Amino acid sequence: MRPLTLTALLSMLMYFSSCVPTWQYITLDSREVTKDASKRLFFENDTISLVYSYNGYGGPIRMSITNKTDKPMYVNWKKSAIIDRGYARSLFQPNVQMSGSFVSETQKTSPRGYTTTSGNLAGSFSLPDGMDFMPPGSTISKELDLVVSSNPLDPDQFTGSPKALKATKKGLGINSYKLYTFEQSSSPVQFKSYLTFVVDSDNAREFSVSHTFYAREIMLAGYSPQFFIPYKREGDMLYMMQRKQ
Repeated sequence: MRPLTLTALLSMLMYFSSCVPTWQYITLDSREVTKDASKRLFFENDTISLVYSYNGYGGPIRMSITNKTDKPMYVNWKKSAIIDRGYARSLFQPNVQMSGSFVSETQKTSPRGYTTTSGNLAGSFSLPDGMDFMPPGSTISKELDLVVSSNPLDPDQFTGSPKALKATKKGLGINSYKLYTFEQSSSPVQFKSYLTFVVDSDNAREFSVSHTFYAREIMLAGYSPQFFIPYKREGDMLYMMQRKQ
């Protein structure tokens, strides 16, 4: 067998280097909501509290919604959507996985003046009318079969110059990566949630809630989530893989 020449060795090295994927780690933010301890995006008013989580590949869309009123409430998924640069993707899915819990109080004549009832909700439902029911004081959690982005971003479209950074952790060594930061107006990831609710009372009231999200930071690295030190499994961070050509 003839030994490999230096040119052949360099060609092989370049080939295998070109096959190493670049991982994109995207941190989302919003001017309209806050973040909780797990970096999930949180909104609350007198009627509902709403928690968004996008952690995972592509940004799986997960929500937890609490009915804070003393009346039944419905989420109308047929009139709810994710809007990405003007293009709306419906959040209605006929077969959904839903779980949740509820706590409700009923007035009665007793030394305490009321009774408290609690329980759990779980199951798979077929909802042709596109509505989810929330009893008073209940919370439902929903994971939709949708992601923020199904395709990796094109770094050539990023504005500004990245910072070259390193992270160190015992057992994982040193991670080198590039960090881009963006204002909302220049961010390569921008989308909006639009949710429609109905409060069931004598005069049923429909209202909507909308929030805008954008990529505040994007990290580019040659490490998968298992080995990338800065990656946190928190609600505001999603990731994608870009294979080099």
